[in-house]
Amino acid sequence: MDLSWIPATSVEVERLFSKMKCMLGYLRKSMSKETQEVILFLRMNWDLVTNEITTKAVRNAREEES
Repeated sequence: MDLSWIPATSVEVERLFSKMKCMLGYLRKSMSKETQEVILFLRMNWDLVTNEITTKAVRNAREEES
């Protein structure tokens, strides 16, 4: 995961690492880096996620599985 874009000192950095610590627990170590990045992005930007976006993403994922 490339974290070089994060400013060296800020509240946002502390929040990011706190959320990463929770995310990288025992059961999630088998996740791919891409999945971890998506989950982290969603957790940091949840206020931007709408029900419509979520519904479309689930529908697309189901279509890809078929």
